[in-house]
Amino acid sequence: MAGDRQQAVAVPSKEARCYRDKGKAFPTPPVELLSEATAMAKAEKLLRAKGTHKPSRQQCLGMLVLPFGKYLNAPFHWLVANDVGYIKL
Repeated sequence: MAGDRQQAVAVPSKEARCYRDKGKAFPTPPVELLSEATAMAKAEKLLRAKGTHKPSRQQCLGMLVLPFGKYLNAPFHWLVANDVGYIKL
């Protein structure tokens, strides 16, 4: 029955609401993360510096930053963890 179905709702985390409500900003990322030509190499370098010896493509993509919107300069891994609904839009 269609009336028994429930929809999942993606709700932002407390941290995401704090960024939204208090107008917090993410720090400006290294310029290499903002360039399509150098972003993946810089992401891999940052992960290696944090102790990830062989970063996967998925891990590197998570280090890339959002260059627009209310979460300007937020890393994608942060968005997935804190406001996946924003990505869905």
